[in-house]
Amino acid sequence: RLMDASCFDHDERLLGVDEAAAALRKLFPSPVATERLPLASLLGRVLATDIRSSIDVPQNTNAALDGVALAWPGPERSRFDIAGESLAGRRHEGLVANGHAVRITTGAPLPAGTDTVIMQEQLEFGGDDGSPWVAIPRPEAVRRGQNVRQAGEDIAQGATAIQAGTRLKSQHLGLPCRRVAGK
Repeated sequence: RLMDASCFDHDERLLGVDEAAAALRKLFPSPVATERLPLASLLGRVLATDIRSSIDVPQNTNAALDGVALAWPGPERSRFDIAGESLAGRRHEGLVANGHAVRITTGAPLPAGTDTVIMQEQLEFGGDDGSPWVAIPRPEAVRRGQNVRQAGEDIAQGATAIQAGTRLKSQHLGLPCRRVAGK
């Protein structure tokens, strides 16, 4: 018999949204106290203030994948001399001249003078005689700026990285952040 009852069959009045919000505010009349805690104890806690990124994420304009970085001149050129390498832990120093490319690994900073990364699987390498080069068999498929992650494209320096009220999870604890000034 209980299962047949409707919530509208009772004489009780339903609360409107504003009335329900006011009733909830009465249950929790003042803000919960805030405290500063070490990073290791923040998991599961609720953030009291907005947090801003102290750096650009990623910090450097970098390669999204392994391959070569170069200044893309367009499909009219498909062979480039190799001028060095840029690794995730060791950047290529100096300007990469036109007509040259640099081997690059995922996450490595884009060398000065380059604007495009072409994935390794789309390349042919040669020059075993001491003059290394790279060829692009399908240059018409390359687009300037491809496979490049711009500095700050995930989170710009100074942007809100985590909003107040967020329950902190492990992915939040590794972000390079600082408290919002004045809060």
